[in-house]
Amino acid sequence: MILRYLLYTDPSREQTIQIGEDIPNQDQPHTPYGGEIVVEGQTYIIANIPYVKMIPHPVYPDSHAGILQIFLARPEQWPDFPMSEAVKLIHENNLKKRQN
Repeated sequence: MILRYLLYTDPSREQTIQIGEDIPNQDQPHTPYGGEIVVEGQTYIIANIPYVKMIPHPVYPDSHAGILQIFLARPEQWPDFPMSEAVKLIHENNLKKRQN
């Protein structure tokens, strides 16, 4: 698994920029949504659930590699971010399960 950090450019969550280089052979950091994480010496907030996508493997052309994308926000912008739609959906599903 390749780890990639993406920084939201604003609270709309429509655009990102990559922070640092891809990190091969890494697992997901154990930081929850809204938690702090240090990347490249800077502190960021985990601003969405992670997302895995498959890409052509950079070394083996007949194979694919998974990229784990971790979405970040700057701490000073975090109060302006509404709860992510994916996180809302997870919370709603958990509430429904508890009610049943």
